[in-house]
Amino acid sequence: MQKVRNICFGLSTVFLFHFVWEMAHAGLYAPHFFGQTDFVLVHLRAALGDVALTGLLYIVGVAVFRDMRWFLAKGFQPHVFVVCSSLFISIVIEQFALLSKRWVYSPLMPQIPFVHVGISPVAQLTVISFCALLLFRLIFKQTNKNRF
Repeated sequence: MQKVRNICFGLSTVFLFHFVWEMAHAGLYAPHFFGQTDFVLVHLRAALGDVALTGLLYIVGVAVFRDMRWFLAKGFQPHVFVVCSSLFISIVIEQFALLSKRWVYSPLMPQIPFVHVGISPVAQLTVISFCALLLFRLIFKQTNKNRF
């Protein structure tokens, strides 16, 4: 039961990080909401999608490392994996969303040269995914210490 509680705490924290980032950086996109309620709902939905991407990173990590607890591995491999895969996934998603007009940047959005996607969404997934890795490592290491 404690493990489930820890996972829920970790995912809730990751969700909160994404939601705050989404709300704080809304001005970097063309207007995409109507009123305050829609503003909150649009960014709640986006934050849920971001948490799903964090879950996708975990699943891909399980496949790559062939270990359900790959994020606890010693060394730098989990860190490099999270940074590289979140950079790749965020750039691909941003390019697809921009090409399909799912969202549009405002002139305020700084862009990454050559790939022409916004720095904010790429940094968001990369930084928060890295923080999630550290958070879950801390949670599960602490849980393992308390077991003995």
